[in-house]
Amino acid sequence: MKRLLPLIFFVFLAVFSGCGDKDKNEAISKIDETKKLLIGRWILAEGKEEFYDSKGQLFETGPHVANGVEFEFSQTKLDIYVANQPSLQLTYTIEERQGKVFLILEGPLGSESEVISITKENLTLQAIYPTTAEYHKAVLILNYTRK
Repeated sequence: MKRLLPLIFFVFLAVFSGCGDKDKNEAISKIDETKKLLIGRWILAEGKEEFYDSKGQLFETGPHVANGVEFEFSQTKLDIYVANQPSLQLTYTIEERQGKVFLILEGPLGSESEVISITKENLTLQAIYPTTAEYHKAVLILNYTRK
C-alpha cells in the first residue's frame, strides 16, 4: 500500500494539472493571432453575393464589384481607401464566439463579418445581412490579398 501512494499521487497530479483556463487562453490566442495577421493594408481581390429565400434555398448569386477598395488596419482603426484616396475611418474590434472570430466595425457603416480565414497573404470575410422585401438572407463573401 505504501508503494501505491506515490503512484496514486502522481496519477492524481497528472489528471488534474491539465484542468484550468486552457479554453479561455485559446480564445485569447485566436483573437491575438487574428489581430496580428490583420494589421496592414489589404486589397479587395474578389467578392461574391449570395441571396437566399425564406426556405434557405439559394436563388441568386453573382460577383460583388468594388474595384479599387483597400482596407488598412492598425491596432484599433480601419482606414478605407477607394482608388488610393482615403474614404472613411472606422473603429473595429475582434470578438470570438462559439469558436468563430468576428470583425466588428463601428461607426456610420457599422457591420459584423466573420473572419473565415486569415493568413499572412490572404483574408476572407463573410457578412450575413437579414431579411428585406427582396430576399430572406444575403451573404457577402469578400477575399482580400495583402498589399
